[in-house]
Amino acid sequence: MPAAPPTEPNRRCSHQWPKGLTRCDQIPFTRCSLLVQGLLAANRDFRLEKLLRQLSRFEALIVDDLGYVQHSREEMEVLFTLLAER
Repeated sequence: MPAAPPTEPNRRCSHQWPKGLTRCDQIPFTRCSLLVQGLLAANRDFRLEKLLRQLSRFEALIVDDLGYVQHSREEMEVLFTLLAER
């Protein structure tokens, strides 16, 4: 199992990036469902703290489809843990 949830770093983008960020692969892009799956797996394997530290290295995270996915209580807990750490 990968250390971090799957991302799509090669996805083309046309966003105006904040000053100092020039490459799209400096900000990971992931779908909410994939992110939550990775967070749940890390939590189950007692690696959530490590994964949160890895994700904190990025200036930002782009999470797609956040509002469209129905989550269970456990899924929301790990997602909000990530958001609270950021």
